Amino acid sequence: MKLPILWALLALFCAQAPLYAALRTVAYTGQPAPGAPSGATFSQLYFTGAQYLGPSLNSAGRTAFAAMLTPGVGGVTAANDSGIWTDASGSLAPVALEGGTTAGLPAGIAIQRAAEPILNSAGLVSFSGLVAGTGVNVNNNETVWLGPSGGASVLAREGSPAPGTPAGVTFGTMFEPALSDNGQAAFRALLRGTGVTADNDRGFWAAGRGGTRLVARLGDPAPGLASGITFDKLLPTGPVVNAAGQVAFRMLTAGAGVTTANDGGIWIERNGALTLVAREGNPAGSLPSPIVFSTLGDPSINRHGDVAFSATLTGIGVGANNHTLWVDRAGTLELAAREGQFAQGAVEFSTFGNAMINERGDLAFTGATTGWGGATDTQEGIWVKPAAGAWRPVATSGTTYGGLPSGVVNSTYANPVLNNAGQVAFLGTLSGPGVVADNDQALWVEGLDRQLRLVAREGDPLLVAPGVSRTILKLDFVGGFNNEQGYRSGLNDRGEVAFLATFTDGTTGVFVSDVAATAAGDFNGDGLVDGNDFLVWQRNLGRVGTGLPSNGDANGDGNVTAADLDVWKMKFGPPAGAAVAIPEPTALALCAAALAAAAVRRRANS
Repeated sequence: MKLPILWALLALFCAQAPLYAALRTVAYTGQPAPGAPSGATFSQLYFTGAQYLGPSLNSAGRTAFAAMLTPGVGGVTAANDSGIWTDASGSLAPVALEGGTTAGLPAGIAIQRAAEPILNSAGLVSFSGLVAGTGVNVNNNETVWLGPSGGASVLAREGSPAPGTPAGVTFGTMFEPALSDNGQAAFRALLRGTGVTADNDRGFWAAGRGGTRLVARLGDPAPGLASGITFDKLLPTGPVVNAAGQVAFRMLTAGAGVTTANDGGIWIERNGALTLVAREGNPAGSLPSPIVFSTLGDPSINRHGDVAFSATLTGIGVGANNHTLWVDRAGTLELAAREGQFAQGAVEFSTFGNAMINERGDLAFTGATTGWGGATDTQEGIWVKPAAGAWRPVATSGTTYGGLPSGVVNSTYANPVLNNAGQVAFLGTLSGPGVVADNDQALWVEGLDRQLRLVAREGDPLLVAPGVSRTILKLDFVGGFNNEQGYRSGLNDRGEVAFLATFTDGTTGVFVSDVAATAAGDFNGDGLVDGNDFLVWQRNLGRVGTGLPSNGDANGDGNVTAADLDVWKMKFGPPAGAAVAIPEPTALALCAAALAAAAVRRRANS
């Protein structure tokens, strides 16, 4: 065989490795529903009447979602046609099935309906819902659950005593929980019973396998404020809870000297007690007096207890620069950005949506700027500021990104998520040539190279199963938060994206994309699996229950052990996110040796 031919064949052999799968199908309409009555199939991957929210995704790339079953198939009736499923154990299994029972429910009582679930990195699922059966009525049918696949346990139930309150006080209506990686579920609930009035009839609780505790209740003294000032009103959002089990929230107060100009505040649990982070009417950090906070946004927290929030200001000299973004680190308020400040070059910040903060202190928000690309009007966009670095745009209105036809641009943004690698995923609305209502939405994720990758777009075909392709009508993706505060998220710390697709034929599916995923073993997120990643693993060896990919947890079990080193060894060498799978070490060695030998012979014969 002539050398040029041998060289070409060797190079071709070494390049041929299986392509990474960009998309994994978790479940789709018509598929058998594991754990349900024999023969039952999924009819839709969300609850009828519920807003299409999309699946919850954890750090191991596993999902949890609510689903409905096909009526009349496999013995499915209106009494058992829904449930919660997760593939956290490696294969799809139910957490809760309508008509089934769970730990903590008396005999004769069964699950009636469960709300959209949240899944944490340990594979625990939490959700709220209803029960039905013997002795159940509208005063005791609401419940909050926590558990792995195979069966959840009751954390709290309407009509049961509310911990932290006097005897005779019970839970009333209960709302969706937030869930931390350490298994703490935080939720808000109404109260009924002895001494309960409109002034003290609701609050926040945190619950886990160690029990349930009261975090804050209306009518209780508001820590950090003058004597006689109490918590007065819950707001529609919150609470949030981090991996350390700390709960944070925004609430209104009442009492002597309290007006609409100073009734709002943000609190977080620190050192076992509630600490005031910021209050409307109080001085705004280190800004000169008499500049004070006017309104406060919802808090975002990370596992270190740092709190980020947006706020408006009032006071002398405050006019067209009253929108701000703040971070509280261990009790010290820092101004992160302010309207009128330069974001990048001649681009100025204008307004700020809710803040996001990740484990390493990166900040992000969706808001408005002026001057981008030389434009004089206001552009909407998503911005990120690394803990050590300057603000950078992730996406801005009027900009075309890869995967779009010429002239098609993003115009608005929704549901952004910031992960612990500093990546952002979001839903974007498109405009431009050929864009109509059936193809004007797209799901994007940022790679470690800070380039946006198109995950899916309305109007495009999607391969649901081998040989089965369907056209996307609608995309749903859970976002609007970071991955550190216990809320449901469609982006994990590896850069994987989970979403719900509704198709033009009325069917639905749950999918996970790894188009921008960080390779297992790339612990520092630099795109390489090398000695620097080994040092990250070495420094965190022995971490239990709180491990992330950035700590050396390669297999997503929350622990940093020798098993993660095995993954690092397997992945050592090629760039993360390469287009081809990493060959076995033996194949790598054979390819290298063969190419080297061919190169020597080529030089010898030249």
